[in-house]
Amino acid sequence: MREERQEVKKMKVTERDAELLSRINAFGFMRVEQVAEFWRVDFSTAARRVRKLIAAGLLKRIELGIMTNRPLVVTMAGCRLIGDTIPPMTGIRAGTFRHDGLLPDLALSLERRFGVAFETERQLLAQPDAVRGHLPDGLLHLKDGRHVGIELELTQKSQRRLTDIISIHASNLALDEVWYVIIDEAMRPVLTRAAADHSHIKIVKWTPPSRRTAKPSPSNSGVHHE
Repeated sequence: MREERQEVKKMKVTERDAELLSRINAFGFMRVEQVAEFWRVDFSTAARRVRKLIAAGLLKRIELGIMTNRPLVVTMAGCRLIGDTIPPMTGIRAGTFRHDGLLPDLALSLERRFGVAFETERQLLAQPDAVRGHLPDGLLHLKDGRHVGIELELTQKSQRRLTDIISIHASNLALDEVWYVIIDEAMRPVLTRAAADHSHIKIVKWTPPSRRTAKPSPSNSGVHHE
């Protein structure tokens, strides 16, 4: 694959900028609204800084055809600047856009609820000893020592497919629990049936944040752990 050529203009890159570049690349892409929530600033403040990072050649927007939403991805120059070995995303799949676009919101909710970092699937895949096959959407290393796989479940899979995935998680000895995160209660019955013989599978209700909220409260995680 031909290396992306990106002009990098001089700018003072702060520690906060570098942290943002790393986070965006960990998820693959993010939106300005999510940057604002991550930084606990208003939308306009986040948008101004994002424009500077784009002008400096460290971020860019991805075109999604007829969609007006243009998510942010890190450029190759941005990855080099922060020493990130995970290749930047070069495209976004329309079929998983909603799911992948909600993951930064879910991760932030969990991080603020439990006070630990969310390790994304892209980060898990980049590890030398990465488990092959199906991986969870993310991983939480809780303070009590539990390693929890996180699956954001938005669309209903067949019972067989879901059972197969749960069996894969059950065989992963590195996971103490797997939390299936749902938004719609209609997802609960099929998950409950598939997880009937697996006590380590939990079903968690989550309410996504409203957009363009300024300085979100750390207690307002939207995660309802049952």
